[in-house]
Amino acid sequence: MKPFEEQFTAWLDGQLSEAERAEFEAQFPDAAAAFAEKEEAQKLGQLLRTHAPAPRLSNPDFFNSQILRQIEAETPREAVAPAAKGWSIFGLPSMVWSGFGFIAAAVVLTLAIIPQSRQPLTGERYVAQVLKTHAGDRGLSATAFHSTENNLTVVWVDGDVDSNEAPAASHAQ
Repeated sequence: MKPFEEQFTAWLDGQLSEAERAEFEAQFPDAAAAFAEKEEAQKLGQLLRTHAPAPRLSNPDFFNSQILRQIEAETPREAVAPAAKGWSIFGLPSMVWSGFGFIAAAVVLTLAIIPQSRQPLTGERYVAQVLKTHAGDRGLSATAFHSTENNLTVVWVDGDVDSNEAPAASHAQ
C-alpha cells in the first residue's frame, strides 16, 4: 500500500481508480473539509500552471541524467548473473601465462648476457680515446700520443708553472 502522502497526491490529481478512491475517502473523518481542500489545491495548481510556468532548463540532458542516477541509486538491484567464463586480457589465466612468459624471457636473456660479461677484460677489448686535452695553467701544454703497435696512449704535459701562481692540476678528458 502507498504511503498517505502519495495517495493524497494521487487523489488530488485524480489518478486513483474508483476502488482506491472510495477506500481513501473512507479514511477522512471530515469528508466535506477534505473535498474543500481538494478544490483549493486544484485551483492553486491551475493558477501556478498558468501564471508561473516552470522555467526552461539551460541543460535539460544533464538534469535528466542526474535524476536518473539518483533513481538508479535508490532502486534495489537484482542479483547480477556472473559473466560467461572465457578468456579475457585481464583474466587470471591470461595474467598467469603472461607472467610465465616474462619469466622465461628474463631467464633466456640472463643466460645469454651473463656468460659474455664474465669474460675477463683483455687489452684487446678495452677501448679508450682521448678527445681533448687541457692544462689548467697558461704556461703548460698538453699533448696526447697514441701508439697502435703498443696499444698505448700517453698524455704529455710540458711547460713551467709560474712561481707566483699555485700549481694547477692537469687532466685529460
